[in-house]
Amino acid sequence: MPTTSSRRSASPGYPRCLDLTGTWKFTYTRSLDPGRPDVPDASAFSTTMPVPGFWDDHHERLQSTDWWSSADLTPAQTALTARRIYPEESAFETLRYLRGIGWYRRTFRLPAALTRGRPCTALLEFREVAYRARVWVNGAEAGSHLGSRSAFQMDISGLCGTGNELIVAVGNDKKETGEVPYHCGRCGGILGPVQLRVAGPGAVLDLFVRAGDDLQTVAWTAQLKLPSQARGLQLCWRIRSWKGGRVVARGQQPVEGRGETTIEWHERVPGIRPWSLAEPNLYVAEVELVHRGRTWDRFTRRFGLRKWSRDGHTLKLNGEPFYSRANCRSTHYPNHAGVPLDKQSYLDDAARMKQTGFNTMKFLKMAPTTACYEAADEIGMIVSPSTDFSRKLPKSEWDRGCRELGEMVRTLRHYPSVSIYCLSAEQICTERFLDLLSRLYESVKQQDTGSLVLACHGARGIEYGLDMLDEKVLGEPFWHHSDRMRRLAACSDVIGQYPEGMLSYMCPGRTTWRDVDVRAPVYARPMLSHEVGMKGTYLDLRNEKRYRHLFPPVYYQRTRRQLEQAGLLHKAEIYYRLSCRVQQVVRKYALEEIRLCRSLAGYEYLGDTDHYGIVQSYPCGFRDEFHVLKPGESPREIRRYQNDSVLLLDFKDRKRRTCWGGDPFQGTWTIAHHGDRPIARGTLAWQLRDGDKVLLSGRTIVDKIERGRVTQLARLDLRWPELTRPARLNLRGTLSGNGLRIANDWDFWVFPRREPPKVSARCDPGIRQRLQGRYPSLADRQKDAKLWITSEFAARHLAHIRRGGDVLLLGTEPFPTWSLVNPIATGHSSARFHQLGTIVHDHPIFRGFPHDGFGDWQFYPLLDGDSSCIHLADADWPFDPILEVISSDKHVRRQASIFEARVDGGRLFVFACDFDLAQPSAAFLLDSVMSYVQGARFKPKVRWEPGSLRKILSKPVKRSVARRSVACPVANKPPPCEGAANDRTWRRAAPLVSTLAATAGPVTEADDDYHAGAGAAARVGAADPAAKLDFSARLRLLHDRDFLYVAVEVTAVKYFPWRDNFGKPFSQPDSLCVEYSGMQYGIAPTTTSLVLMGHGAIRTDLRARASITNPSKSKLLYRAALPRALSDGSDADQPSAATSPECLDVDITVFHGEDVDRRTHSLPAIPFHLRLDLQA
Repeated sequence: MPTTSSRRSASPGYPRCLDLTGTWKFTYTRSLDPGRPDVPDASAFSTTMPVPGFWDDHHERLQSTDWWSSADLTPAQTALTARRIYPEESAFETLRYLRGIGWYRRTFRLPAALTRGRPCTALLEFREVAYRARVWVNGAEAGSHLGSRSAFQMDISGLCGTGNELIVAVGNDKKETGEVPYHCGRCGGILGPVQLRVAGPGAVLDLFVRAGDDLQTVAWTAQLKLPSQARGLQLCWRIRSWKGGRVVARGQQPVEGRGETTIEWHERVPGIRPWSLAEPNLYVAEVELVHRGRTWDRFTRRFGLRKWSRDGHTLKLNGEPFYSRANCRSTHYPNHAGVPLDKQSYLDDAARMKQTGFNTMKFLKMAPTTACYEAADEIGMIVSPSTDFSRKLPKSEWDRGCRELGEMVRTLRHYPSVSIYCLSAEQICTERFLDLLSRLYESVKQQDTGSLVLACHGARGIEYGLDMLDEKVLGEPFWHHSDRMRRLAACSDVIGQYPEGMLSYMCPGRTTWRDVDVRAPVYARPMLSHEVGMKGTYLDLRNEKRYRHLFPPVYYQRTRRQLEQAGLLHKAEIYYRLSCRVQQVVRKYALEEIRLCRSLAGYEYLGDTDHYGIVQSYPCGFRDEFHVLKPGESPREIRRYQNDSVLLLDFKDRKRRTCWGGDPFQGTWTIAHHGDRPIARGTLAWQLRDGDKVLLSGRTIVDKIERGRVTQLARLDLRWPELTRPARLNLRGTLSGNGLRIANDWDFWVFPRREPPKVSARCDPGIRQRLQGRYPSLADRQKDAKLWITSEFAARHLAHIRRGGDVLLLGTEPFPTWSLVNPIATGHSSARFHQLGTIVHDHPIFRGFPHDGFGDWQFYPLLDGDSSCIHLADADWPFDPILEVISSDKHVRRQASIFEARVDGGRLFVFACDFDLAQPSAAFLLDSVMSYVQGARFKPKVRWEPGSLRKILSKPVKRSVARRSVACPVANKPPPCEGAANDRTWRRAAPLVSTLAATAGPVTEADDDYHAGAGAAARVGAADPAAKLDFSARLRLLHDRDFLYVAVEVTAVKYFPWRDNFGKPFSQPDSLCVEYSGMQYGIAPTTTSLVLMGHGAIRTDLRARASITNPSKSKLLYRAALPRALSDGSDADQPSAATSPECLDVDITVFHGEDVDRRTHSLPAIPFHLRLDLQA
């Protein structure tokens, strides 16, 4: 590289760089004619705009202009959808983005020596615009660009003079599909630096530096623009460290060619260090294009060397195992129109993520600005930018989409932190969409072979959301589409696995980490689990005042209004605080369950910070949207279960943490170790504590703990101490070795065995069978008993109360209920039907019961299984709960699982919790309830009027309708199961096709409340011809190791519009509102309900309700499972005679109608019956 003063003095001054960032003149038009653009004259630029910057961050500059009143201020693109979900809201209309063409103008001067008589190359360089740009220099159009995630340059040689005018038109009226939007796709502006680089007759257009065959070899690709005749050109290069500037290598490369030329070479650079998370080593590559000792151009590029590889299901970075702990980020920045544009914001953000154990930034359906990648390079953080290509993208747009993606990758490949490109998420992966993903995959690899591609996070139609009538759907080791899975793997380096909510929506649930690992053989790539966590908290209403920009605090306003209407506003703070505590408990469980998985290469957590979109809010973060840690959060505690290495305790049913004193406990100490070095030898120590008192302890030596693996360390065998009182005990483990200290702890609730209280009460037969094992003195009829125990409150119980008696209701009937998603598990953070925790109020029944004011794991057995919470919406009922269930902040409800009231001279105590008396916490609490309701302290504070209970008792809860039975033989009936061959026969049993017509029967107990509106009964009654609903059905029998399945497809002929709980119609095409066990979803039309009965004894009721909303696209699909071992006690792996029943009775119910009952969330129903004759 020329460095002598003589060479520098001979240079005519190339290159010269002119920084054009700063304040530009600005104006606006609604549109731009592509063929004949009408460029505004200089007088039209009446205001200013910073570059870089979003227009919508500077409305105050624009509101005084002449054009503001006629500007296209468009509401957020999903505002209408938002009002369908929350129809009482109109505030989203205030969220308006300036849409159209933003015109930027500025002037600049160049030295005369660069523009007169000397051949030169003038390159106008833009880092980023949103979304399209056209450029004019001195009145002549210089070029255009499409795409907001790619840097671009324009050669304006010959257009420049000494004094120059530059005009840039930026348009954000994006109609194409596949480009990544900013905040709701509305923000526009020039988002990165702009500069003019003037070089000599030749110039360096681009430089790509990356790792070669190994991490000591640097591969170079230089793109040059050369004059038609030039000999003696050289490209002199050097590499220096980014920090300190130390030169580590230098050399030169001969250059030949003309026009645009690309040259490539490799250089061995001993001593250069790779880029990694622990050591983010960065270097600067400098090249000079030199002609006969004179420098024509100089170009620099910062880079880092890293190499990705995979070994089975393991990801490797620089040859070492890598476990991705990704934080899923969104576009929500409450006081900005779009994402931050400055590097410091991302440095601060990355530091917060590292503080809580994350090592990857995953962006949700978006790619951030280049400032983010610069920050991640420097701090040591992996970045996963996302696009959002849709399966509905027309084929005519595929080439454009691939081109835009390729340009984006060409820009981002220079950042070593950018490692995983995610192309789509939760799309239905049809064969056509997989064709598109394959082309997109090739577009990425053409530009950057050193990064990874994740084609689709959560592949619908492949691993869930299946068409069970498709013969390519296989049931082992789980239901999946085999052909599509192979195609997905072919266009993926990693797969965003979604195991049907096991690690997110449904966690903790019935499944464990072992059920996830069972699926691993199907995935031929490393797996990153999709959207784990998803557990929300209440809103902190204090944050409402912090919103000062475009985005209105709609969610806060809605929640505040609903709380006021329910009379619960005074509880907002405790709802928030306790829901945070519950979220922390469940998050720890979920992430530990993930780290126990042997097959995963990482996960994507949604997300460390709350974010609020236009349609859904996700308050599932460690921090609120203003980056403030939530109550009870501690980065140190979070890193116990989210870090490179995590100490784990695996034991049977990790959700059950209640124990009897004296019972044995067995577990396995395990470590998920992804630290920077193996642990050759270490010490594992543990203590069981009651507060500060050590009750039990142990110590063992462990050897040879390898990196990148989940390793079992030692067995733990102990016997729970026999205590005199219930207590929460803490089991803490610590692994020390090789300079590491890894600790974790778990709470358990230990209860002493004690004699239950004697209960003198009358007890209904239905409930006595469950209780008499613990309370043998109960009787069906006991004269003069003041206490009456029942599982269903009826008129006779009300009469007993009015005579001065007491009633203990161990159940919910006939109160309105809200199906209980276990509030210890907390609800899906964006769902309005889930619960967010519990409040344990001060009450005599909880004396001696260990708790911290909320339901921790000791309440899990009480709020699981058959439990429900009672919805006390009626204003006539004073609300004074004992165990209160915190509803979603999106649908505020007064609800409780335990409460009491005085009615006339009697008393009512309601216990809606599950009471499996084998569970210590359930037995202890029910003992307390029995003692309380028979004692002198039974003094309810609130009084209910008998009329309120009579009103509830008068509500009909059942109605009868006629059903049609059709006997249909099953083609190709499988023989009895006697081996693998017959198993395959079952799985591939021929589809059964039957066309049915169903007509509604008489509604025998119709009432206005049930149908939610006058006249509703007439619309579905037998006298109304409109009640007929014609549809066809197809069925397929499937069989796996454990279950016999019937898949049913229902295609409707008649259309009934759906109305939501607020009476607003759902008019979105192709939509379906489904209620599954009381949970409402707005989803694509893929569901109906099934009831299966096998061998006349087993009945599985899915309790799913679906309404058909589009007559042309109302294909409904669901599946139900029938256990193979039909209650005969046989092993599921050993087929019994019951696995080949003579027939199957299938009850299909199609729910339809214009109204839904707000209390029961029910729709008018048309059932029909189908008998499948397996012997035919």
